[in-house]
Amino acid sequence: MGRLCATTGEDQFGRLPVEIRLMIYKDLLIAPIPIFRGVESFGRLRKAEYEPKSKMILSTGILSTCRRYYYEAVSILYSRNRMIFCTGFGGSSGWFERFPISRKYMPFLKDIGVYFRVTDADATASSRVGHFLRALGRRAPNLHHLVICAASDRYYEAVCPIDIMFYSPQHPVVSAILSIVARKNVQHLKLRVHDDAGYAPYVLERINSVFEKHHPKPGATLTFSRSCSSPENCSFHAQEGCQVCGKPRANNNIEDWPVDDTALYYDWCEPDAERLMELVDVLEEQERRHNNDEDDDEDDDQD
Repeated sequence: MGRLCATTGEDQFGRLPVEIRLMIYKDLLIAPIPIFRGVESFGRLRKAEYEPKSKMILSTGILSTCRRYYYEAVSILYSRNRMIFCTGFGGSSGWFERFPISRKYMPFLKDIGVYFRVTDADATASSRVGHFLRALGRRAPNLHHLVICAASDRYYEAVCPIDIMFYSPQHPVVSAILSIVARKNVQHLKLRVHDDAGYAPYVLERINSVFEKHHPKPGATLTFSRSCSSPENCSFHAQEGCQVCGKPRANNNIEDWPVDDTALYYDWCEPDAERLMELVDVLEEQERRHNNDEDDDEDDDQD
């Protein structure tokens, strides 16, 4: 943008009308595409949603020049961009190691995406994603759009076998979603499952029931959708049509298909009975190992 001050030290930028300064802030701080953070270690997304070569670098230096310009411009950065934050490889916390957005900026937020690999409810990443979502529910009263994308790595690294979220025991993200829905501060909430992640039976029905019970604001929506990155072994990806409803696509180019498909029924975001039983077996095996470890510790103490 050039020098803000002339050689005399006079602030030439500050002499501009505020309307002109706001136009400059918008040019510097508004991205034409969604801003992804941590997507490289999150996992596979289709190019229609994220193109690795299209990274956005905003000119945020204006925010550090002085308090006056900071307070004039900071709301533009957080209210006029769609920001998407992701967990990391193998179910690690990624951008949720700390809050990706400070609480003091949350009142400005309008459009946010939270993309996470579904993993054990007791995992650190699950807890931190849930904690961040709860903070949004309390401190972001102006959210127009919130997308919570639950993804599985079962067709790739397969290091997070528990890729279904349960109501009992309650997954931290499920608990946070229920809290957000009850607070009614998100105008349009989308719950998306990606690459065959899912919610256990009756979880989405429960969330929808809470949504309707608390009398949502006029125009508020709660939608469910499915998506996939077109892995070779994906069980619900249909080359001939929509992976959800089976309707033919306009053409055969996968990248021209919609990023996700709206699910008309809850069970389209739920696992089938066979897969659910497989996961129950995994959970029971983990519990047995945990109990055996506790028994071994008690024996050691007695010795």
